[in-house]
Amino acid sequence: MHCTPYATARGSLTSEDTSESVAYACFVLSELKEGRGLRTKNTRPGFVGGIAEIAPAPNHYTKKVVVAVNEKSFSAAEFLAAIMQDNHQAIIIGQRTGGAGGLVRSVELSPDFKKAGISDFKLTWTLAWRSSGSPIEDLGVTPDIFYNITVDDLRSGYVGYREALLATAVKQ
Repeated sequence: MHCTPYATARGSLTSEDTSESVAYACFVLSELKEGRGLRTKNTRPGFVGGIAEIAPAPNHYTKKVVVAVNEKSFSAAEFLAAIMQDNHQAIIIGQRTGGAGGLVRSVELSPDFKKAGISDFKLTWTLAWRSSGSPIEDLGVTPDIFYNITVDDLRSGYVGYREALLATAVKQ
């Protein structure tokens, strides 16, 4: 498929637009033309940024891993927790994460919109899907062990929280 992106949200393409952005736009257009994308689960993976495969490390970490999360854990923190949980590599402790499992891109609008007080909008342009088939977006990551930090934790220098983390590590 030949792809010629003619315009962006800010007008025509500029020198600020990278070839990766243009390649990604072409990828999205080709997926839409093939009837994939827009909330379907059969969109083939697209590798942006040149990483198509990650080889396993030659040395494996053998210690116990506990990942602490709460409702303020977003994006990369959620990705890490979900990947570790899905692959049974860590116990997740804390509260359900915030549910921001996608990458957000800011799109600038034309000066006409700026006169009306709207300079840009945010667009979630890719979502992370768990091995179970559910997205992280809006759902977050549910911990294996729930723990709510209490006022006593704050007053005692998080003694109860540290004890819960250590007890979780010992159990694992």
